[in-house]
Amino acid sequence: MCDYIRSIISIGFSILIFVSIFQILSDTKNDAFEQQISLGEKEKMFYGTNTNPLIDSSIIGIKCEMYQNIIMDPKISKMGEVFNLNIKLIHDKIYSLLIVEVLAFVFLVFYFICMIISVKNKSLSLACLSCIMIIASIGFSVANFIYLYKVIMIFYHSDMNQFMEFLKCKNVNRDGFEKYLYAEELNNHFTRFVILSVIHILWNLSSSQPNKKNEESQGNNNDIELTENL
Repeated sequence: MCDYIRSIISIGFSILIFVSIFQILSDTKNDAFEQQISLGEKEKMFYGTNTNPLIDSSIIGIKCEMYQNIIMDPKISKMGEVFNLNIKLIHDKIYSLLIVEVLAFVFLVFYFICMIISVKNKSLSLACLSCIMIIASIGFSVANFIYLYKVIMIFYHSDMNQFMEFLKCKNVNRDGFEKYLYAEELNNHFTRFVILSVIHILWNLSSSQPNKKNEESQGNNNDIELTENL
């Protein structure tokens, strides 16, 4: 019964991770930061003292004023020259991770089906199946961890945090940055994805210990039965 519950919970985590992955893939499908800033677009990005008397240098802050000056520089032709969010890299790595997750999910469902079929068959084959499950679970967890580590490094070594802080500046007109605001959704979806993935890996690793004990117990029972038959 415990094996059933562990498998169901693991499948549930996988489904939630799939949802987060597809959300991230959707968020990173197009990279607005690498698109050319259109004519007249910059003029809508910031509040000025002529449009809002409450906005002045003392209230804006040094960083906010610095970013405004950089973005308004005529040499800046796209937002990616100011904020590098690694959108394409994240998209590619998440897609690779999706393949690993699909393989892991297919195996997990296969194991769950085999466990249901073998529930009445108290034989050595069930112990072997448990052994395969342990090895595969560890293997998928390692592969998942490697890809997860890579995509986390790419994401958190980008300028995502700087851009999130920039959007809070008082001189920023969010309406003028409308096509870049999807980065906020990406940030939320990625954070949820990382939390779910870490919990899932820890869950799989912790679940492998009871499976190993069950396998050893099953093996001992089989040895006892063979001895009695002799």
